[in-house]
Amino acid sequence: MTLDPEAKARIEAEEAYRAQVRANLGTQERPEPRPNYWTGILLNFLVSGAGLMYLREWGAGLVWLSVAILLSFAVSPFVGWPVGFFGSLWSYNNTYDEKFEVSGDKASKQQDAITRILLLIIAGTLLVGGFLLSQR
Repeated sequence: MTLDPEAKARIEAEEAYRAQVRANLGTQERPEPRPNYWTGILLNFLVSGAGLMYLREWGAGLVWLSVAILLSFAVSPFVGWPVGFFGSLWSYNNTYDEKFEVSGDKASKQQDAITRILLLIIAGTLLVGGFLLSQR
């Protein structure tokens, strides 16, 4: 079967278009890699809100840092820092889940359980200890 020049030109144009689409598929933006969960937790241990800033949630990170600083001056550093610390960790955990959690991921659920238990233990210890120290 012989193709007329018009049909041949149309087929060549379609093949060129398909080749361009295939080339563009390889260069499309890939999703940003997940940041390490525990690095953010460690950053929050060092500075209240730093873990949120690590997730590029600058506003929330600065809010928790401000809360910690303001409560430290208004009430006591033994109360302000634990409250800011606990709040920023809780917020970090929820934000990380919203952005990066894969549904049905067992590791993520275990990570959440460990984090929430650690948060409750650490926050309770810091708040009780801070309160007792501020009463001296």
